[in-house]
Amino acid sequence: MTVALFTFYSPSANDAYLRPHVKYKMSDNWTIDIGGNIFLGETKKSFFGQFQKTTNVYAGIRWNF
Repeated sequence: MTVALFTFYSPSANDAYLRPHVKYKMSDNWTIDIGGNIFLGETKKSFFGQFQKTTNVYAGIRWNF
């Protein structure tokens, strides 16, 4: 299992971008991915604050042969 978190924080604008990701290899052929893109900000005028409505999560299953 791989767990990762990318974070960017801007103290001048007081906004942030978080990108959590979890990858789990069930077997030699199957892998599951779960993650998200999270935008935080006090105002819609800040760079990441303007994307708050586009915050999302995703999941995927991969089969390798």
